Amino acid sequence: MRPKKRVGLIVPAGNTTIEVDFYEHLSQVATVHATRIAGPSGVESEEGMDLFNLHIERAANELARAKVDVVVYGFTTGSFYRGQQFTQELLNRISKTAGVPAVTPSSAILKALHFLNAKRIFIVTPYTVWNNTVLINYLQETDYKIVGLKGDSRNPAQAMKTPLWNQEPEEIVEHISALEGW
Repeated sequence: MRPKKRVGLIVPAGNTTIEVDFYEHLSQVATVHATRIAGPSGVESEEGMDLFNLHIERAANELARAKVDVVVYGFTTGSFYRGQQFTQELLNRISKTAGVPAVTPSSAILKALHFLNAKRIFIVTPYTVWNNTVLINYLQETDYKIVGLKGDSRNPAQAMKTPLWNQEPEEIVEHISALEGW
C-alpha cells in the first residue's frame, strides 16, 4: 500500500511557481508528479490557449502512467477562457484519459465560493485585460454578483516580462494593499 496519495499536475511550460507551491503545501500528505504543456509564449489569447489545450490528453496520459490519484490542471486562464461548458469538457477529457478525478483552478474557485456561501465578489488578479475579460465572462455565467475587479493595468507585452503571478506572498499582499480604494 502506498503511504501517500499521488497528485498529478499539468503545468504550462513556462510556469515556475505552481510546482513549488504544491510541493511545499502537500509534501506531508502527497507526492506531486508534474508534466508540462507548451504553447506560444507572449501575450495570451484564445488561439494561444487553444494551442496549449491541444496537449491535454498527452499530459493526462503521462500522469496516468505514474498512477496518480487525481490530476490538477494548473493553468487558470486555460481552464476558464471559453466558459463553464468548456471547463466541464476539459475536466471530462482529463479524467477520462487519466482514469482518475480531475480539477481545474476555475472549478476549484467556484467550489470555494459556494463553500463560503459567497454572493457578491470583488476580484483581484495578476492578469492583464484579456485574461480579466474572459474571467468576468466566465463568472457572469454564475449567480455571483461581481462588484469589481482589479488586475495588472500594464501593457500586456510589458506585463509578460515581469508577471505579477510570479511573486512572493509578501509581494502579493503589497500589491493588493496598494490598489486604489482597497
